[in-house]
Amino acid sequence: MRMDDASRPTWNIGAVARQTGLPVEMVRHGSDVGVVAPVGRTSGGYRRYDTAGVARLQLARTLRDLGIGLGDIRAALGREDGLTAVAAAHTEALEAQVRRLRTHQAVLRTVTRRTTQESLAPMTRTARIHPDERRKLVHDFLTESLGDIDVPHFREGLLTARGARPRSWPPCRP
Repeated sequence: MRMDDASRPTWNIGAVARQTGLPVEMVRHGSDVGVVAPVGRTSGGYRRYDTAGVARLQLARTLRDLGIGLGDIRAALGREDGLTAVAAAHTEALEAQVRRLRTHQAVLRTVTRRTTQESLAPMTRTARIHPDERRKLVHDFLTESLGDIDVPHFREGLLTARGARPRSWPPCRP
């Protein structure tokens, strides 16, 4: 650690790497792409970073560990409201990924109970269709099944239900 002209502590790239747990190359790359700017350079041209720079790198590392891309990290650190926007967008992406993983989980659980290829094929096709198409299939099935039955609120409730696909589908009987 060294004090710069304004009596703030500064560190060389190696010390910053140790503080953040990042390789020296990543600290240098972060500086080159605008994630963090050095507050100065030594007479030999080596970069110096202050406390704010170290904090930016630590936050960038945390965001990267959460799966956020470098462009989004740079945008988040560049704007005051950027972090909130990036976190919200990443949350949506993670929720979509969780939904895909739950679908995969349901398919695999069902596969463990399947004994024939024929019984697996329709379930696999259904798992791959778009949610809007799946809702239309359910709506059409219910409309056809209910026919002219007119039970107050029952028909409407069934047709407007938007329940999520179950975590584990019940086994189909071949």
